Amino acid sequence: MRKISGFNAVPAIIGSCLICISCGEKPVTPTLTTVNVDFVTSTTAVSGGNVTSDGGAPIVARGVCWSTASNPVIADDTTMVAGELGQFESFITGLTPSTKYFLRAYATNEAGTGYGYQMAFTTEPPVRIPLVTTGEITSTGSIYVISGGTMTDNGGEPCTVGICWGTSHNPAVTGSKDIKYLAEAGTFTCE
Repeated sequence: MRKISGFNAVPAIIGSCLICISCGEKPVTPTLTTVNVDFVTSTTAVSGGNVTSDGGAPIVARGVCWSTASNPVIADDTTMVAGELGQFESFITGLTPSTKYFLRAYATNEAGTGYGYQMAFTTEPPVRIPLVTTGEITSTGSIYVISGGTMTDNGGEPCTVGICWGTSHNPAVTGSKDIKYLAEAGTFTCE
């Protein structure tokens, strides 16, 4: 048996340490699930995921990805949220009304990107513009006028209605106004 002494022992010890370090497992892609898609409107939705394993390396990005084609990837539309392991939620915007989308949660580490299972959802139809007619002026005073109108169609959602006025032709809501809230079609009075 040969004895290692002096300077020859140091490289041998360092070499065996490096061999042990390099024997460690390589990271794999993260493991996660996709959360149900909720609060779907004509242009938005909410979803998310739950990262259950980081794959042995820090998470550098996570969120959801979506597309009109199945099995979306991070090259498609995505959100990105901070964090590592655990649950997260993403607010999705810029969707097209009355369109079927596919969505998956994703998480990325140095080994690559892992995906949750795919979900499908369809956005709501476009919201219609409310229809309203201006009513007659029913009363005037030195500093007030009473008028109103009728909303015949709320466009599918509760609305803010009212009157606006100004000293020039065709006043707009960016100027003086009195507003009310109507959940459905009906008449309103403003001062």
